[in-house]
Amino acid sequence: MKRIITSLFALITSLTYAQDSNILMGLSSPALGVKIKNNFPTGTGGFARAFSLSNQDASLDFFSFGVNGTYNNGVSTMNYGFIGQSYTNIFMSFKPDGNIGIGTTSPTEKLSVKGKIRAQEIKVETANWPDYVFAEDYQLPSLQQTEKHIKQKGHLPGIPSAAEVKANGVDLGAMNAKLLQKMEEMTLIMIQLNKKVEQQAETLKMQQKQLDNLK
Repeated sequence: MKRIITSLFALITSLTYAQDSNILMGLSSPALGVKIKNNFPTGTGGFARAFSLSNQDASLDFFSFGVNGTYNNGVSTMNYGFIGQSYTNIFMSFKPDGNIGIGTTSPTEKLSVKGKIRAQEIKVETANWPDYVFAEDYQLPSLQQTEKHIKQKGHLPGIPSAAEVKANGVDLGAMNAKLLQKMEEMTLIMIQLNKKVEQQAETLKMQQKQLDNLK
């Protein structure tokens, strides 16, 4: 009991309170909220500092919130903040540039996810929706041009190759627009082909009528 009281007293006396209700531990002029000063070794290396909830004997962490970084003669630099079970089992990371990672500590986008995502609805904002295909001045590619491109490149014009997708992934908004563009082009080609078929059918009908009259 005496040890608990002594530890509690040491904790309370280490706190600094400002008139604006900000609290610091280890410093004397709190700027905002609760701020805790960490001391790092004087050498050079890496560090992980976190607030953790653990079991009774502290042998297993259940939840941790902290930072991971490097230090050089006491000057520390944060690589990323993290939430996880421990600093070795990280669920989510936060980079200094604002990027957030789930399942990764090196996010390259505002949100990078290593793994599967399940959602009830996903809305992607995109510009340049391909209604321009139906404009009168749109140059519709011929089937001969498309066939030539497929033979040379192995994929549709304007659509990334399998190797590009494997290396760079797919932008959902841009890909949906490209697929719609191809669908609209295909629809126009089908309309053109249907008109030709109808014209040929009408020509055959007239020729058959002429033959019948000759008989």
